[in-house]
Amino acid sequence: MNLSIGCQLQLHCESATPLLALVHPHTSLVSDLATPERLDLDPDRTFEVLTDQSGNRWCRLLARGGTTNLRYAATINCPDTTDPVLPAMGACPVEALPINSYRFLNASTYCDTAALMELAWSTFAGIPPGWTLVQAICDWVHERIRFDYNAIHPHKRASDTLAEGAGVCRDYAHLAISLCRCLNIPARYCTGYLGYTGIPPGEAPVDFSAWFEVFLADRWHVFDARHNFPRCGRVLIARGRDAADVPFLRTFGAHQLDGFTVITEAIPHGSSQESAHEVEPHLTNAAARSAEPRLPPLFCSDHCNARHQPLCWLGQSDLPNRRAAHALPSSPPGPPDDYSAASHAGRAGGAPGGDLGQRCLRPRIDALSAA
Repeated sequence: MNLSIGCQLQLHCESATPLLALVHPHTSLVSDLATPERLDLDPDRTFEVLTDQSGNRWCRLLARGGTTNLRYAATINCPDTTDPVLPAMGACPVEALPINSYRFLNASTYCDTAALMELAWSTFAGIPPGWTLVQAICDWVHERIRFDYNAIHPHKRASDTLAEGAGVCRDYAHLAISLCRCLNIPARYCTGYLGYTGIPPGEAPVDFSAWFEVFLADRWHVFDARHNFPRCGRVLIARGRDAADVPFLRTFGAHQLDGFTVITEAIPHGSSQESAHEVEPHLTNAAARSAEPRLPPLFCSDHCNARHQPLCWLGQSDLPNRRAAHALPSSPPGPPDDYSAASHAGRAGGAPGGDLGQRCLRPRIDALSAA
């Protein structure tokens, strides 16, 4: 099946601000694109699409002071089958894991394994390692956590989600990932387009989605503790240790997120909607419905009150009480690693953004995928 995917972000920057946006499908899905991708910027700016060592495709640009609109649209072909279910799949012994999977056993910003180690072993130690164990973790998380947009907060770790008993899809993923890592199962965070593909539409607006992958036997497999049943139509954007590695918007200066819309729609068979350009009206109209007034910056008492201090937008378009809050850990993850020398560069008009590496960058502001 073909899916129309896209998003529209409207942000206001006090001055020229470098930023990275994660809105393009992952490198592994580029060959599945049914139409050319389109990224429009208003005002027109130069942008680049750069690929990091994990295959994540970052859009890099220098936003002007004032309001910037970023609109991405594409059509992609997805299998109409659901996530594979392989109950007989066994685990990979720790001593035989691929060397690059060991980092997904470590604690990370939002996956505080130390706080959950005793719980993980006392709860799941009797279950044979492999698919059955990971599914038991998903069942356990799904049953204990209530989906609640009002339970979002920027510092929320896996142990906080468990203590509160509520969260959004990234919180489900962080908790399940943490429990897997406690039990020596490599687990990594995924974010992408999913929406209501293949299921009845709900009342909440479509947002970026989060799920996770674990390494079993000889490969990575998809699990989803939030929905906890096989889904179709997943379009991966990025993978990382947790949401801190792959925010949909990372800026290096103060900003306000004024509008946020995500589109993930199945195109009916035989429909004339074969061009990514036709996604634009949906994005524009949806953005007009969900746009909110800008809110004043909020400051954290343990930082100075300079407006350049790091803020975090959670990116939930349906939260009437959305607020900015400090979110960076004491040792935040660095920017994407190893940008590809063969990265794609695009131009939407206007003056070049320049080499970000030669600029004095303010502390970054991360907008975390939170659906």
